[in-house]
Amino acid sequence: KGKMSRLWLVCLPLIFLPNLGYATATPFGVLELSDYVVVLYLLVLVFCRRVRYRSVASTLRPLLLGFVAWAFFVTFLINVRYRYDDAFMIQFALLKLAQLSMYILAGAATVSALRGVRNRQQYLWSLLAAGVVSAGSLIATGNSSTASKAAVLEGFKTTNAISVLLSILGCYLAGLWLSGHGSTKWRGATVLTLGLILAGSATSSGRGGWLGGIAGILYVLYRGGFKWKSVVLLGVLALGIAFSYVRLPEFRKRVEKTLNPDFIFLTKYHVGIKGLDDGGRFSILLLSLPSVIDSPLLGRGFYHRGEAAGISKTGSHNFFLQMFLETGIVGGFMVLAIFFRLWRQAGAPASQRATLEIPLRAALLAAIVGGLSGEYFYGGVVLFSLFAVYAPVGALRLGRERAPSAVPHRLFRRKPRVQAVSQIAASSFNITLLDW
Repeated sequence: KGKMSRLWLVCLPLIFLPNLGYATATPFGVLELSDYVVVLYLLVLVFCRRVRYRSVASTLRPLLLGFVAWAFFVTFLINVRYRYDDAFMIQFALLKLAQLSMYILAGAATVSALRGVRNRQQYLWSLLAAGVVSAGSLIATGNSSTASKAAVLEGFKTTNAISVLLSILGCYLAGLWLSGHGSTKWRGATVLTLGLILAGSATSSGRGGWLGGIAGILYVLYRGGFKWKSVVLLGVLALGIAFSYVRLPEFRKRVEKTLNPDFIFLTKYHVGIKGLDDGGRFSILLLSLPSVIDSPLLGRGFYHRGEAAGISKTGSHNFFLQMFLETGIVGGFMVLAIFFRLWRQAGAPASQRATLEIPLRAALLAAIVGGLSGEYFYGGVVLFSLFAVYAPVGALRLGRERAPSAVPHRLFRRKPRVQAVSQIAASSFNITLLDW
């Protein structure tokens, strides 16, 4: 078990590997290499030592289990409600739900395996390796809009999703670096990794990931205060954006398309907000909102789109809205409650004492902004990245804050003169007032 306690830290970055030609297109979607590696990762974690105390993550598990159970219930009713001739749709939805459950289980197991000071220090290196693997793979595979379908399958399923993943990891690592976590070597390696993450994000077409990353970094700078590290971080970010705009044509094209779009294009496709190209997100949102009212309680079933479901096959490009569409108000509010609880746990006293509040909240902000522009948390490596940055907080010991002591009865209150004499005596004999 001692060796396994280190082996899982080596296996964790492997989940972020590109597909290396092992992506498989099936009737039920694309099986990526991470879907195979996460099974191996879970098997390794079975033999690891786990925390024996009640952790912070224990308060999150009921919501996660409740959402999975509700999603299974509304999905099981698909054939009953829509009367399909075959079971393909329900099989498709259940497999997607199984994938979601597998990555949730992997995230929960990661929290349970994170124990001890040395283990936490080694975990920081694993997160750095995950950032290097993800960013390097995105640079190597290039932009999905210019690559062939085979090249995309050999790399990542979509660079938009990996862009959100990089924003989550990047904001978390930047928050840790600004808070002074890790050894001197780790902080030096973090600077290089953040530069690689910035380069990887620039090569993608994921504008949602860019916005999420900017929001998270601005939060880190705002909460971190005016320090030399903040100035360095802001300067590196500005130089990275300027360099990408000058040297990367695809990045420049995306920026110009967003800030200075063609007016004819906006009017033709009914997209854009205040003259900016939002990729049609706001118009899709307005078109999808009435669908929530059509089936407010049960939704349409998890990952049930098109045909009789009344939901576009491409989805609403908004993860939170999509949960309301597919699992109804029950599942939708559960998802909101999960993110709200994550935010609250990040700001808990134990998390603040461990200086993990700013890193985790920055990563959560990046995930939320990214989720507003795409459905990236159904399962897969993007969802796992969210659990990976949550693990250090989730593994903290759950403790109650000391309640304020009751006001003593007036008969036991010392008079001011007596209190003054007692304080002088206590200081003279070098003892505490309570002992006196």
